[in-house]
Amino acid sequence: MEDSVLTNRELAALIILVFFIAFVLTRPSRDGVLKSVRGVLTSFTKPSILVPLLVYVGWISAVVAGASRLGLWDFGLLKTTILWLLLSGLALVLRLNDAIQKPGFFRGALLKSLGVVAVVEFAAAFKSFPLWIEIPAQVLAVMCAMVGVVAERDPQHAPVRKLANGYLVVFGVSALIWSASQLIGNWSTLDPGTIVREFLLPIWLTASALLFVYGFAVVAAYQGVFVRMRIRNKHGPLLRQRFAMMLRANGRLGHLRLLSGIGAQRIARTEGFLQAWREVGVLRREARELRAEDDAALRQLVVNGGGIGADDTGQQLGQGEFEVSAASAIVTPLTTSLRLAVEQETLLESAAVESNRTKEDMEALHRRLTHSDTAFEWLGPIDTANLIRLLAHRARSPEEIEMMALPIVMLLAAFQPGPVEELVEKFDRLLMLTGEPANRAMNIADTLTSATQVSAATFNEMLDALIAFYQP
Repeated sequence: MEDSVLTNRELAALIILVFFIAFVLTRPSRDGVLKSVRGVLTSFTKPSILVPLLVYVGWISAVVAGASRLGLWDFGLLKTTILWLLLSGLALVLRLNDAIQKPGFFRGALLKSLGVVAVVEFAAAFKSFPLWIEIPAQVLAVMCAMVGVVAERDPQHAPVRKLANGYLVVFGVSALIWSASQLIGNWSTLDPGTIVREFLLPIWLTASALLFVYGFAVVAAYQGVFVRMRIRNKHGPLLRQRFAMMLRANGRLGHLRLLSGIGAQRIARTEGFLQAWREVGVLRREARELRAEDDAALRQLVVNGGGIGADDTGQQLGQGEFEVSAASAIVTPLTTSLRLAVEQETLLESAAVESNRTKEDMEALHRRLTHSDTAFEWLGPIDTANLIRLLAHRARSPEEIEMMALPIVMLLAAFQPGPVEELVEKFDRLLMLTGEPANRAMNIADTLTSATQVSAATFNEMLDALIAFYQP
């Protein structure tokens, strides 16, 4: 790697960031931006977020100390370690929902640090372009990344998205070729031990971080099941049912996923430890039978020649992964946080247009919702903004959105009925058909929950039945 404290690529990113901040602070709308930034920073001071982050930093520090004793780390890697922690390491913790919900999350994250992607990213970052190339190239990369975020939501902008992604690919491949040529040309002057340690650094840091994330995900998954068991529960504190569920799940995320949604409701309806223990077993058996049916159907599809071009698809995915990895090694440090901010701002701007209100009104609504109930912490700021947009698209005013959002989120947490778009559309239509105002949304949600709990129907079946009953 380059010998200076900051590489040209890092220095260019820092310069662009400083100019971006200066530009924002000189705009008339800076007050709204500063409020949003303060809101984000304030959210990190909450004990539910701050304490796990501090424990995480402590865990990584202990791992680094152990690696130093084994000869895998020295102070020459301090800058690289800090950058990894602020970017990749923090991103792993912030993807807690994916860790809980996606079965292949941990395997995929670990394999990514071990495979071709890791080699490509390391090689592309080995040597930067001269500063006079890095600055304009990164400015264009940031602009293309932001254009890609906006264009991704509208199929009509597909050509623009392809053009933006094409530039990112060209930039990434060019950086890879430049770094490889510098590595080969200067190999005799380099320290192979330093290169190997720097290459291995993100691998063992990622593996260590995933251990922490797994433990954190298990705790969060237990809490999520407890919340779903408590929602609309009429049978007391459920201490014995919780204890049975904890023992039977045995700290395994795969088992905890089975207990989310309607599974938590079924456990909450049991009476005592033994019934809850048996109900968990029933849920696991049903899941195995469903997987067996799916596997049998897939095998039958293959036997009947119903292939879907897996080889072509895999080749396309592999090529796309290589292209994206080459570009991400260049633009990730600057665009990760900007991408999230742009996505949230785009959603709220769309909601403002739909409801004929200002963006400031929607930002204020977003802040009120995220601070009103822990359910919105579970949902997350981006999905909360998307929920606001979906309700605004259905001609709901900000006042109506504020009254309808919490019942919808609680139904999502309790039953996980599917895409939020479908739930919003059906729940809003049910309110319209019954003639109920928005301030009665929680009562409608209570009725749906109670009707589902006392019947053999699923939540989606009950919701569809009520809509059909009131449909003229």
